[in-house]
Amino acid sequence: MNIKPDKFIKELRYTISRYLRKAASRISPSGADSGISYPDIGSDRLPASSPKALIIYAVTGIDRYVRGVALDDPIFNKHTIYWESVEMVKLLNKAGYIVDFCDVWKPFRTDWNKYSIIIDSSNNLKDIGSAPGSKKVYWATGNHWLQWNRAELQRIQWFKERTGRVIPANRQQPSILSDEHTDYLTYFGTDLQISSFSPKPEKIQINISSCSVPPYQKKNIEQTRNKFLLISGGGALHKGIDLVIETFCKIPEAELFIVANLKEEPKFYEWAKPILAKHKNIHELGRYDLTSKDFDSLADQCIGTVYLSAAEGGPGSIARVLHNGLIPIVTPTSFVRAEHLGYQVQGNSAKEIVGNTINRIRQVMNLSEKELLDKSDAVREFAQKYHTRAAFSKSFSDFIEKLL
Repeated sequence: MNIKPDKFIKELRYTISRYLRKAASRISPSGADSGISYPDIGSDRLPASSPKALIIYAVTGIDRYVRGVALDDPIFNKHTIYWESVEMVKLLNKAGYIVDFCDVWKPFRTDWNKYSIIIDSSNNLKDIGSAPGSKKVYWATGNHWLQWNRAELQRIQWFKERTGRVIPANRQQPSILSDEHTDYLTYFGTDLQISSFSPKPEKIQINISSCSVPPYQKKNIEQTRNKFLLISGGGALHKGIDLVIETFCKIPEAELFIVANLKEEPKFYEWAKPILAKHKNIHELGRYDLTSKDFDSLADQCIGTVYLSAAEGGPGSIARVLHNGLIPIVTPTSFVRAEHLGYQVQGNSAKEIVGNTINRIRQVMNLSEKELLDKSDAVREFAQKYHTRAAFSKSFSDFIEKLL
């Protein structure tokens, strides 16, 4: 196997430094191993006197980056977080900051006062104290934990009332108080997302990226007008998959393609499997690589995407399919920024949401060819403006300038 010298040196340097920190910690428990996953990123290129920034976020992409793995590695297309976290580090380095990066899921200790910028996606900002000279940022990837947790539990209750089945909660968040102790709060979704947070911090909207941008494909309206796509990760009830399935059971003239691994949640799948077998207009396809030609072929055959989530943070999957010109039919709590170019689904009960989704889908199917093409092109243009890697970089760079 051929390894580029610079990549080998970079990986070796980080491997040795991590072993040295662990060894120092064994010799002196108060020593060098603070639990910071990747310290001093950029120190090989910046003066030692440079200001420092701390990011507490998912480390999967950063792990690859510091080992010299190229950004065309497949991991960076699996979730927007992986590429975005690397870009955050690169842009902070470009602005002159040496970056410490911590795994959001692991404990660490540090001297908060040494950082000029602290970006936290979890519950650490409450522990900082005054930290004079530090700009504190809560990097919000959802809405407030109370509203988020209550929304999932409500969906579980609705499902129990309709089916007699209890599905375990699997999207509950721990208590996060960072919005009460920050200077800035960033968000990916609509302004409704930030309404649940503390009014204290200044709110900054960041453009979520897309894992890929497919080539333009004009839709054959007569073949696509009755076809809709649902993409979802884990948390079937939280994401509203049950409501979408129930919707399409009642409109057999419309087709639904589900890109999700429903079998990962056995108790939910026990309910869904016989329904899917009975209703041939609903197609369970499993997971797809959202950057693949196969996925684009599927998305290009559909006119809309249906997403009835109880709480989100501005879903990257929907940002991705906007590039395929899919008209969004979404709940306001999905926080889809392009919702104004599609259709909102309101409702205070499962029955209301299903009924209103049926109306929205029929409304779309009854539009003229020109109206559908215009709407499809409008969401595609929106995605080109706000949901690309360049758009993320621009919004984060602008944010760094604001911090300065």
